[in-house]
Amino acid sequence: MRSVALALAFGASASALVAPRPPKVASALSAAAKVPGANQRVKNTYDLKTIERTLATERDACGVGFVAESAAGPSRRVIIAATAACDANEHRGGCSSDCVSGDGAGIMTQIPWAVYENDTPALKKRREENPDEKLGVATLFVPRDPEAAARASELAYEAASLTGFEVVAWRDLPIDPSICGEAAAAGRPDFAHVILATAADVPERDPRSLERALYLYRRTLSGLWDREEEFYIASCSHKTVVYKGMVQSSALKKFYLDLANELYVSQFAIYHRASPASLNFTRSRR
Repeated sequence: MRSVALALAFGASASALVAPRPPKVASALSAAAKVPGANQRVKNTYDLKTIERTLATERDACGVGFVAESAAGPSRRVIIAATAACDANEHRGGCSSDCVSGDGAGIMTQIPWAVYENDTPALKKRREENPDEKLGVATLFVPRDPEAAARASELAYEAASLTGFEVVAWRDLPIDPSICGEAAAAGRPDFAHVILATAADVPERDPRSLERALYLYRRTLSGLWDREEEFYIASCSHKTVVYKGMVQSSALKKFYLDLANELYVSQFAIYHRASPASLNFTRSRR
């Protein structure tokens, strides 16, 4: 009993040494909560006549997404899912006054070699003779003017010789021009694939150096262009290929017939629907 009494006495004396807790003061937040209407959300509005849109208030953006097989290899369902997802992002884009031409839609996938071999005998023969050879694909937007198109072909071969490549095949992409609206059709180019292989007198390239060399090919070819007509290289790689154009989302797979080919498979796909930043149909910006 004596020890209990001593403990109680010690506890009482210790509590006396502790400063008393100050009385609770209502915070500004709790005080504001008592003001009528304080909890109502304030609408973020601005007058376009006096204030320019900034990144702080502008929330428009392109529609971008990624579809991939997590475990399995390349499949057809990836292409189907990616084009369907791109369709669902049409609200992110815009169309021209003809209500058909789009502000830009595109897709990037692995290179579908089976599709290209099916209509390009030279490529099929090359891959059968050299199954382990790594080839590159450059996607060109070629002017429809015959002289300009001939010049583009000539420079494609010249750029190959300057960067240690040889052209295995030239493939014209199958398209459906009727899908284009009037505005897009007025400036529509033709589309071609240039299949590239490392030249025989060049040491074998590993994947990284090959990709770097293909980038140099792309830059070299762009720098060689010497005409007024627009010439554009959409992609140049030994791993991926890009299909894009001034169409609406749902028209992309109808315009490029390759995308509807059952042989077209990929393990991943990145799709893009451009926001209506401009409708001047400049392919290099889309």
